Amino acid sequence: MIGNRDNSTRRNVLKTVTAFGAVGAVPTISTASEGGRNVGGILEQARKIGDNAGQDARQNYLEAHDMESTYVQHQYFAEEEPDDISAQAPSGYCIQPTSCDDPFIDATLSLVAPMWSDYYIADLSVRYKYMKNANVYQGPEPPDDLAALIWQQNRWELRDQQDIPDSTNTGEYTEWDEGSWNEEGLAFHVDSYKRAADSGNTTTTGPPDEYEWSMSLGVAAYVVPGSEFEESDNINAKYYYTWDTFNIYDVGVAFPWAVDITATGSSNKEDLQTEVDETTLSVSLDDV
Repeated sequence: MIGNRDNSTRRNVLKTVTAFGAVGAVPTISTASEGGRNVGGILEQARKIGDNAGQDARQNYLEAHDMESTYVQHQYFAEEEPDDISAQAPSGYCIQPTSCDDPFIDATLSLVAPMWSDYYIADLSVRYKYMKNANVYQGPEPPDDLAALIWQQNRWELRDQQDIPDSTNTGEYTEWDEGSWNEEGLAFHVDSYKRAADSGNTTTTGPPDEYEWSMSLGVAAYVVPGSEFEESDNINAKYYYTWDTFNIYDVGVAFPWAVDITATGSSNKEDLQTEVDETTLSVSLDDV
C-alpha cells in the first residue's frame, strides 16, 4: 500500500510537473538500473512472488525494495456453460474466458511508487489456467493477445515520450506496439500461449477445473503526474484475449477504456474490460 510518500518538497514537485512540452523537467532514468537498483528485475521477481504467495506477499517484497504499491485483482470467468461449441477447443477446454465455468485469466493492475524517485509504475500482470505434460497441452492458443494501459491526458503522462522503450517495461512474452502510443496511453502485444506453455508441466491431467495457473507475464509504463493531476485520477488497464486467426496490425487507445483495433482474420476476441463494475481494472493514488 502506498503510504505517506510525499514530504512537502516532494508534494510541491508532484504538483508542478509539466506535461510533455517540458519533458526535460523529468529526468530520464534507465529502466535497467537506477541507483544500483534493477527495477525491471524487481518487478519480475515481485510477479513471481505474487504467483506463489499472493499479492500481499508481492507488496511486502516491493516495500522491502523501497517501492510501495496498491493493486486491484480480478479473475475472469462466467457462470454459464458456453452455448456455442466454437467457444471451446476440440477437447472441450474452454478458451473463451467470459463463457467458462472456472476462472481462466487472472489479472492484477498495480500502481507502484519507487520511494527514491518522482515517477510511478503502472504494472499489469496476467496469468492463465493451463494443463501440460509430455504429450498434451491445453491452455491459451495463438495469436497474440493485446493489453493496454490508459489514462486521461494531462492527468498522467508517460515519463519520457522521447524514449518510450525506456519508459516501459516488457519481457520475453510482451512487446510494446509502436503505433499505439498517444498521450492517453499505449498498448502491448502479449504471447499468452508461450507464457503458459513455458510455465512447465502441470501435476494434473484432470478436468479443466483442476488445471493450474501459469507463471505471470507483465507490462508496465513509467508515468509521472501531469499538469492537471489529482490523486483521484485513474490509470486503467484493458485486455483483449484472442483466439483463432486474428492478426492485429493497427492499435489506438483512448481514455477511459477505448482500444481501437484494425485486424485481419476472424474477429474472435474477448474484451475483458467493458464497463465500470466489480471487474474494473483501475487504480489511483486515492485508492489507498
